[in-house]
Amino acid sequence: MLQPSALAQTTYYKIADYVSFAWNYTSLSITPSKIDVLVSCAANSATYTLANNASFKPTDTVVWDTAPDVTGTAPLLTETYTLIIYDAAQAITAVAGAGRLGISDDLRFGMYIKQSYTPRAGEPRRPDYNKAQRRVLTSIS
Repeated sequence: MLQPSALAQTTYYKIADYVSFAWNYTSLSITPSKIDVLVSCAANSATYTLANNASFKPTDTVVWDTAPDVTGTAPLLTETYTLIIYDAAQAITAVAGAGRLGISDDLRFGMYIKQSYTPRAGEPRRPDYNKAQRRVLTSIS
């Protein structure tokens, strides 16, 4: 993986944003003509197709629009997801022969729904500095 780095700590993406993945292939003697790119979530047993029968390129990128109305399948959850890339001519469960593209499912990442701030019970309210600043500016002029 080039983006995000497969060696980095867990990456988190906000649901309803665009998410970019970039990768390159190494040690392939026999390249597939087409690939499938999926995202899987074990928590809701859902699979989301990012690219179906996409032409093989030595370095590739896919952008996923995670807006709820775009996915058209099970709603995205605040959970861990797995990126899956494999040869479209093979079954997702197929074992790749020597020099061929096997299933790549090493990248795990998190998705979350942005939530508004909720103060804890008994927590004092934070002052609204914008209102205070407007009052000061108004009283000065």
